[in-house]
Amino acid sequence: MLITAALAVTLNRLSILVMSEGNYSDAHAFAYSYDVLNIGKMVGMTVPGTMTAVWWEMSLSGDMRVGVPQVGMKNTKGEYLANNQTEPDYLVENDPQSMSEGKDELIEKAVQVMLQQLDRPSKKAKPKQPAQK
Repeated sequence: MLITAALAVTLNRLSILVMSEGNYSDAHAFAYSYDVLNIGKMVGMTVPGTMTAVWWEMSLSGDMRVGVPQVGMKNTKGEYLANNQTEPDYLVENDPQSMSEGKDELIEKAVQVMLQQLDRPSKKAKPKQPAQK
C-alpha cells in the first residue's frame, strides 16, 4: 500500500474518523485503510462491507441501468472487503430525536476522544500488522 505525502504528514498528527452505516464503496475503503494504517481512532457505526468498484451502464432502450462489479479491494488477509465490515473503536449511533434537537452524538464523542488523546504522550502511528495465517 502506497502512502502519499499528505497521508504521511497525517500519520504524525492527532486524527479521528467519524463513520456511519451509510458509508459505502469508496467510503468503506477509506475507513478500512484508516483502520489498518492505524492513523487514529474511529467513532460511529459499523461500515458495511461494500467495497467493490462498479461500472454503470444504461441499456440500449434507456429504461434500465445496470451495475457491473469490476474491481474489488482486498484486506491484509487477502480477503475481499465486500462482505467484511469495518468496526469503529467507539460504537456511537445518532438517534433521530437527538438530531432533531441539534445534538450530534458522533461529533460529541469524537471531540471527547480527541481531548482525552491530547492528555496522553504522543505516539507515532504504526500500521497494523497483517494477521498471521
